[in-house]
Amino acid sequence: MKFLCERCDIQMTLNGVDDGGPESVAVRFVCPECDSRIAMITNPMETQMVKSIGVKIGGRDDKLAPMEMIKESIQENARAKDTLLGVKWEESAEKRLLNVPEMARPMARKAIENHAKKMGYETITLEVMDEAKNNL
Repeated sequence: MKFLCERCDIQMTLNGVDDGGPESVAVRFVCPECDSRIAMITNPMETQMVKSIGVKIGGRDDKLAPMEMIKESIQENARAKDTLLGVKWEESAEKRLLNVPEMARPMARKAIENHAKKMGYETITLEVMDEAKNNL
């Protein structure tokens, strides 16, 4: 979501984020040209959704692909969850998992992790992936 200054017709920049607790988040923007300001406050449902998927509100210099920030946050949360469950993925295994069609990837990840847990493996390697595939 982007905000444009009506006076200058340029994109406003992030000026601050305030966490209003479980009920709301306030995001402030300012026009870099004329110093016009605007604020947005999320409702409880929006706040819960944004916080549950771990989206970080803020700017960065490089351009994002559509929905990239949300996708990255979800992937980071999935990796953190794997570590909490005691299953770690080697980088080569993570890369191979990207060959699985995106809509089937979560199911494949879960099947491989379940196989690894069942076999007592702490790390998912390419060999563990092959073993899981052969057992399915």
